[in-house]
Amino acid sequence: GASASVYLNLEDKIYRGSSQCDLSTTGRFRSIALATVDALNQVLAPGYSFSLDEIRSTTLGEHQAMLVGLLLKNGGKTEALLGACYEGEDPNFSAALATLDAVNRRLPTLPRGENGGTPAS
Repeated sequence: GASASVYLNLEDKIYRGSSQCDLSTTGRFRSIALATVDALNQVLAPGYSFSLDEIRSTTLGEHQAMLVGLLLKNGGKTEALLGACYEGEDPNFSAALATLDAVNRRLPTLPRGENGGTPAS
């Protein structure tokens, strides 16, 4: 197997997410998305969390695209979020970007944990 780490810089704080994966292409994309979700969850107030529903690389027209479905859970409610990104030269980076795209409009409206979460050391 292999591991993935993602570092997010938000308001001058760095959050590190990590995940384990198998060596398949799908496993690698899934692990990168899970590591991104792990970093994002460190920002949120208790009771709120993102989880990965699905990640998929697909053909869209003449291009490859990365699609990510996330679930936002809070207080017994679940909200589905979708992110997308055309794959560039680095499909691994595209997996992280599509995950961030899923939360880009929702994250600013969510409550943050004390001190904005727990930054990476």
